[in-house]
Parts: sequence; C-alpha cells; structure tokens
Amino acid sequence: MQQTTIPSNITIQPEASTPELPEQTVAISVVVPVLDEEQSIKPLFEKLSAQLNSLDKNYEVIFVDDGSTDKTFAEVKKLHDEHPDIVRVIRFRRHFGKTPALVAGFSRCLGGLRLEVSTPRPHYEDLSIACLQCHGQHHDRHSPARYQQRLQSLST
Repeated sequence: MQQTTIPSNITIQPEASTPELPEQTVAISVVVPVLDEEQSIKPLFEKLSAQLNSLDKNYEVIFVDDGSTDKTFAEVKKLHDEHPDIVRVIRFRRHFGKTPALVAGFSRCLGGLRLEVSTPRPHYEDLSIACLQCHGQHHDRHSPARYQQRLQSLST
C-alpha cells in the first residue's frame, strides 16, 4: 500500500457540511384529513386561518386527501398555491381511512402543538381554539372532539 505525504504548506479544507435547518418557526400544526370534501375546503380554511391568525403565532394547515374522487385535491392544491407557507398537502392514491391519514399528517408536522380537525364540523374553528386554550393541560396532540365541554363553558 502506497502512502501519500501531504506537504505542510497545503491546507486541506473539510468538505462543505450540509447547511443547518432553520429553527422551528411553526408553533401550531393543524392536520385535516379530507375525503370528497371539495365544497367545504375553502370555508374550513378561511375560518381556521381567521382564528389562528388571531393568536399571533405561526401555523401550518396540513390537508391529507384520503383518495378523494371529486375535486378535493384541486381545492387543497389551490389553497397551497395561494398560501405556500401555510398550507401543505398530502395526497393518497386511494382511500386508506382516517387513521392512516392522521398518521401521515402528524408525521410531517413542524409545529410544537398539533391539532386534528375533521370535516365536516359545524364549529371547527371554535373547537380548535378551545384546544389551544387547553394546551399544556394534556398531551402534545389534541383532538377538538375531546374539548366539547370546554367549548360549551367558553361560550357561556
């Protein structure tokens, strides 16, 4: 085996390391599994974003299209194109069910607080805020349905 000697006047620079990822800037992640919901996508996003904007925290909304056969994917894609820093989209080729959709969404969350919002839900924006107000009292991932009583106490 032949050895190579490096002259002392040559400096070897290590290869450029991969750039560090920026610190987490998303505080809240909302995962929304959808299936054939083309009519409710935009109203849902508008109500959720209005409520989340009022909290003055960075957030993301992750729509998981669970194999829709209507124009649901086109609607969430349109929202992503309009709000690329907020809306993220996952698309399944076929229907797998709510649990795999939630697993896919939560596995890609960037936020420290993770919420699930299922459609259609008449008071989803209020339920999400109820979850945020309960944050710190329970687990890292919250489902709005668990806080129905909390919502009722907030509205009285």
